Amino acid sequence: MAIRAGVLNQLYFFLLFLVMARKIIITHQSPDLDALTSVWLIRRYRRGWKEAEITFVPSGSTLTGADPDIDSHIMHVDTGFGLFDHHQTAEFTCASQKVLQFLLQKHLIREQEIEALQRIVHVVNRYDHFKEALVSNADDDINAFSLNYIIGGLRIDQDHVNELVIMVEKALDGLLFFMKSKVNAEKAIEGGSVIHTWWGKTLVLETDNDTTMKLAFMKGFDMVIRFSPHYRNVSIKTHPRSRKTLKKLHQAIVKQDQYAQWFYHVSGRMLLNASTSATKDMVTKFNLGELVKIVQSI
Repeated sequence: MAIRAGVLNQLYFFLLFLVMARKIIITHQSPDLDALTSVWLIRRYRRGWKEAEITFVPSGSTLTGADPDIDSHIMHVDTGFGLFDHHQTAEFTCASQKVLQFLLQKHLIREQEIEALQRIVHVVNRYDHFKEALVSNADDDINAFSLNYIIGGLRIDQDHVNELVIMVEKALDGLLFFMKSKVNAEKAIEGGSVIHTWWGKTLVLETDNDTTMKLAFMKGFDMVIRFSPHYRNVSIKTHPRSRKTLKKLHQAIVKQDQYAQWFYHVSGRMLLNASTSATKDMVTKFNLGELVKIVQSI
């Protein structure tokens, strides 16, 4: 009997340990972009919180009505007026911004992800203060495809809120990947060469980062010539507003590079050499400097 009692004692304390060690993230019902980004940051970066349970309470309240920061195993975000809420202040900040700052202070984020995360959270903060109303063409339907409005259309369904959390976490994973690519693309663009061609202001660069091309057009370039050091292929594109096609350039290149694979898009704005899976005999024989000379000869 004594042995059995001892085993039960051990089991009791083991179960008590599990309960006490359980991590819980509390946020408000019908969670918005700020609340869900806060949850994502904690579960992705705080050690031991990847499988944290998520509980929803009425806006402004806490799990038990107690101090929101009294238990180290419980984090209240965007509710409760605690460390990770912002509704008690008129400052231009949000819950996810406070969570990110906490994670940075704890040195829990890798250096190569910091700028991308700061920029993501900066946008979340702008949305949380309705700053999207200040951007150009704010009422354009293209803006309705943002994660903020997708969440707005789904968060009213309280029966599937856990599915919403999973979906948004996956979306934010993808957004982080893109934002890191954008940060690197900006650096690549800064290191590129700017020339003037028949098509206008042209950016020439060596990079495997495909984000550079769209970003360059957003920054006002008329044409981009990108050589991939890894795949050894080339992409040449012009801005969607361009009325000048790449037909002449295509003809000039294939005349001298007959065995390479060159694809001229029906739009007239894309000239692509080979693909990422192409064999060596499909890539152009020209280096970037030689291609630039052909472009400038048009």
